Amino acid sequence: MLTGDGGEKLFDYYYRGDLPVYHDFNTPVPPPEAAEQRLAEITARHRRLWYTPYGVEIDSLLESWLAHKAYPAWQSWLGRKRLALYALESSAAPEAGALTSSRSTLSPITLDGTLTLERVSQPDRSIAAGDLLPLGLTWRIPAVPATDYQLSLRLINHYGDVFTQSDWPPLAAGRPTSTWPVDQPLTDRRSLWTPFDTPPGDYWLQLVVYNPASGASLGQPVVIDGVSIAPPSITVPAAALSIPNYEPHPLGEVDLVGHAAPESVQPGQEMWLWLYWQARTPPDPKTTLRLTLTSSDGQSLTSDVPLFESAANFAGWQPDQVRRAVYHLPTSPRLSGRQARLTLALLNPAAEGVESQLTLPPLELETRARTFEPPPIPHRLDTVFGDPALLTLLGYEAAVEINDQSLALAGEPLSLAQLASASTAQLLVSLYWQPQAEIETDYTVFVQLLDPAGQVAAQVDLPPLAGAAPTTTWLPGEVLTDPYRLPLPADLAPGPYRLITGLYEPATGRRLPLAGGGNAVELQQLTIQ
Repeated sequence: MLTGDGGEKLFDYYYRGDLPVYHDFNTPVPPPEAAEQRLAEITARHRRLWYTPYGVEIDSLLESWLAHKAYPAWQSWLGRKRLALYALESSAAPEAGALTSSRSTLSPITLDGTLTLERVSQPDRSIAAGDLLPLGLTWRIPAVPATDYQLSLRLINHYGDVFTQSDWPPLAAGRPTSTWPVDQPLTDRRSLWTPFDTPPGDYWLQLVVYNPASGASLGQPVVIDGVSIAPPSITVPAAALSIPNYEPHPLGEVDLVGHAAPESVQPGQEMWLWLYWQARTPPDPKTTLRLTLTSSDGQSLTSDVPLFESAANFAGWQPDQVRRAVYHLPTSPRLSGRQARLTLALLNPAAEGVESQLTLPPLELETRARTFEPPPIPHRLDTVFGDPALLTLLGYEAAVEINDQSLALAGEPLSLAQLASASTAQLLVSLYWQPQAEIETDYTVFVQLLDPAGQVAAQVDLPPLAGAAPTTTWLPGEVLTDPYRLPLPADLAPGPYRLITGLYEPATGRRLPLAGGGNAVELQQLTIQ
């Protein structure tokens, strides 16, 4: 379906398919009632609708109607033209969109006190790869938000890898969030297009509400389990899929038809890798993939994994169908050199030898300068984390900065008048770390200022060196100077405050324990009077 006077000529020139193309909303533009009636007639005939709005007046009516009557699934810009896909509630194919048999998979969740997601309805059946997953989201707001938020839907595996994603405003721009009625439920119908190369299996659905201007998320992502993807019902040519670096390479009984890898990796960081496999015949489930990362200095790391570790089972894998698999390759902080190459090798399960192999283009190694001599440390601690010892907090330095002037913390109290009159007030903290062993987890550092009641008055949580030196990249014996800034609220109450720090696993929130007990180090006190 197209809108805009003249746009159909360009479309008709390039389009080579045999699907019906509707020009009913071009010049002369039908009146609103006639347009809605015609749109209802069109959508009743099909399971899906591709729509290319031209940005003319009739588009707002059509998009609003589709937001409330269909399931928006996907949109993208192709040059200066936007292309959108909708799942339809068709009496000819109700399984395509209607949630006639569904289940609620969520208890109400409020995001930062702004939006409440009361219910998520989804089909109680598997969705074939290449099909659309229809959803019904029920929202409620306690007060009118000042921002028109965007909603991102993501299909993720249990490792957190994103297999497909769709970003649209709630209600697909039919009613921006700043126009929602207070304390009334609104049903947001949408769908998620699952690519044909999605391997069958169980997935999670992740919902992220965010400010499109800043990208800041509203609360934590909402994760819904129980999304089941079945094998595709048809075989799509590999060249028709969005496969990065598309170039078929025969490897044993399968072809590697594309890949995606990071352009660079910091030694010690885990490296992700997407591989796109096309089976000429049903593959042997025992086939092993050997991944070897070799640096320009000759060092190498090798991992053996099942060939289709993330491509689930082999049920329904028809000849010439493409499945995508994702791998995670640990690296070592001891890798050196400027580049590294990744070699893929198939190990024959019968002969237990290399059947075939392929080397991918090189990637950059982001090596960083390291120091193994501690600098002068104003406050020495030598506090050990982990048992056995994993790392040591050698000490710290702390100061209060008011209006860009630093005041050393030496037991002198800070007055309320100073804070109230300051345009900026923050606590500057530098931590000095020294690892005792290689670390397998990327920890996040927290620095907190606790009030007299033990509640958090100021806080900052960041990976070390603001992400420039993840803990998995640390070498035993090196010393890292790790700075933090904590903005101080102007309304701090009088009393003694405690400055503490520690580390935790970002995925679980579990803190790294101290060797002597506890899970946080108290640095010093700050008195407000």
